[in-house]
Amino acid sequence: VHLVNWPVVEPERRQAARRHLMEMIRLSREDWKAIRAETDNDREWLPGPQQKGASPLTGLEVGEAQVQAWHAALDMAEDLLEGRILLPHFRFADKGINMKRFFDEPKPFDLVLSITGPAIAPYL
Repeated sequence: VHLVNWPVVEPERRQAARRHLMEMIRLSREDWKAIRAETDNDREWLPGPQQKGASPLTGLEVGEAQVQAWHAALDMAEDLLEGRILLPHFRFADKGINMKRFFDEPKPFDLVLSITGPAIAPYL
């Protein structure tokens, strides 16, 4: 397990990963705007709450509660990636991991030291 110790070779790749995750959140919001704007009810891969009946492709029927829950998940993911909320770590009850710093200030990753705490300390 201690062999899971990855040096930072290309720090810009971790920074790019954060940018890609943020873009995924933005695009998901755009996708839901487009889904909500649809007025037909014909062969929807992902139906909006205004479209009745299950999707013939997925068997899903999406209600307003599911859309709101998804937007709440997007908001939380964005807040984590922007460092506005912290990711809990069981070793630090009163602190959390600042994921913006984790991506923007890359350091070598050691799985055991991350789980036990010392490798996470710079991001608290």
